[in-house]
Amino acid sequence: MGTALATAASTRLACVACDGADFRFLLERHELGFTGEPSVVARRYELCTGCGLVRKSPQPSASALHDYYARAWQFAEPRPLPCFESAARWIAEALRHHGVRSLARGLDVGAKDSALLRALEACGLSVHAQDAIDPQPQSAGVEPAWLGEGQYEHPTRCDLVAATHVLEHVHDPRLFLQDLGGIVAEGGFLYLEVPALEIADYGHADNINRAHLWHFSVPSLTRLLQQHPSGFQLVRLDFDGAVPDWPVTRALLRRGASDETSSLAAAFRTQAAAQTVAVDRALTRLARYDPADSVLYAACENLLQLWARLGEREWQARFGSFRIVDAYRREFLGREVWTPERAFTDRRFALIATRHWSSIRDIERWLGERFPHVTPVRLYE
Repeated sequence: MGTALATAASTRLACVACDGADFRFLLERHELGFTGEPSVVARRYELCTGCGLVRKSPQPSASALHDYYARAWQFAEPRPLPCFESAARWIAEALRHHGVRSLARGLDVGAKDSALLRALEACGLSVHAQDAIDPQPQSAGVEPAWLGEGQYEHPTRCDLVAATHVLEHVHDPRLFLQDLGGIVAEGGFLYLEVPALEIADYGHADNINRAHLWHFSVPSLTRLLQQHPSGFQLVRLDFDGAVPDWPVTRALLRRGASDETSSLAAAFRTQAAAQTVAVDRALTRLARYDPADSVLYAACENLLQLWARLGEREWQARFGSFRIVDAYRREFLGREVWTPERAFTDRRFALIATRHWSSIRDIERWLGERFPHVTPVRLYE
């Protein structure tokens, strides 16, 4: 008795990442069929010219995938520990940039256990409550759940929801992301990890397989995550080939709108407040020097902030007698800017008025070469 074989037909659906309609044929390969399909299916692999997403066609039905993952699919062997450790380091570093060093609750989606959340603990990021869900739980502590229809309701909200190597398996990535987004608490984070399409050295990673419906390029994943799930901001995305045989693309999103109440606005205000503190400290340091033997060096934005902090009248009363010196600019705040050659004939201190670290180093090196008798002083420390 011969093996049943279905031939592939081109799919005319729009791209799930960018809504583009121009797909180019890459290759065709035979794969085992899912429920309701012939035992062997010839599937086309098509590339979206708009964003680089690679999809297979025809796609198995949503019900066939549900049956496969809830009943037939088995996790053959544990994922190597370095895969979780690498992801945990990346997540912990990214969260620290946002001032997060502990999480009240984390959820691992599509997990056989909570290995990723445990790895986060080893990286110094405490996760007080650790949950895991999967269509077919295979270890204690993992609850059964099916996401991807846009109707999932989780009993709790979580500060971090992680779905590693799940997005490429789901029938509708947009609905899956919608379900994930509904679990994340306000201000919380969503971590996604998929096989990396761009990394050429795949090693033994077998990423073109029956279960992978989507192959995300960096542009396609970016386009998808800019719109889905709604109400989230993409805060970091890159790919990593450091773990042998495990090339991945990682993405981190944060829940919250881009308005004046958002975490982004709060971060901006925090930086602005830090600048104000730095200006006040610079003014205190400036007051220790005598304009008879010191100059203000660098006619720049940071010098303007010193002036603006005091206002025109107080600035002139306290610091108006300082020479302003710059290697290029000849006028600043309506005043003459001296050349270094003129200014340093009878001055010993150059009070560097910029905060930019590379400019400070360049100025210090330049002064040391041209004016060895002048001592550079960093007003912004």
